[in-house]
Amino acid sequence: MFRHRTGEVECPEIALTASHSPDNEIAIVEWDDSGGPQPHFQGLDGVARAVVGYSGGRKPNPTYRSIEDHTEAVLVEYDPRTISYEDILAEWAGLDYPYSSGKTQYRSAVWYTSEYQREAAERTVEAIRTNARGREVYASVEPATKFYRAEEYHQNFLRKQGRNM
Repeated sequence: MFRHRTGEVECPEIALTASHSPDNEIAIVEWDDSGGPQPHFQGLDGVARAVVGYSGGRKPNPTYRSIEDHTEAVLVEYDPRTISYEDILAEWAGLDYPYSSGKTQYRSAVWYTSEYQREAAERTVEAIRTNARGREVYASVEPATKFYRAEEYHQNFLRKQGRNM
């Protein structure tokens, strides 16, 4: 365990591979709703796990207090025989608010791990733009590089607060 200069424990990198089954796949989408993604995604049939964390930046081992160029995100491990990548994207798109050009920490983004995912994510973002009714859409589609698991107090946050979605 390594402590950051702020005193927080630095967040470990998580491999972008399935851990529950070799047939599972990984999706990474932005999420800026404090603690909400885990119960939401974990409640979907075919989702093996959902982990909140940070993605999209270059600084290693970010923390919530030193997030810098990373974005709050959720890594979703899913069984593509039960739920499709497009279904995961549809869930994200239905809950995301891509109309703000705010801080990097809360920007709207999808990170892909394959060409198939890139194409599906671009189609999803294009559909959002088509239905934006003249509003500017600030959603990006980027290659997945690294994902860092957020601090333990962020994991299943709502459950720890005695709330459910």
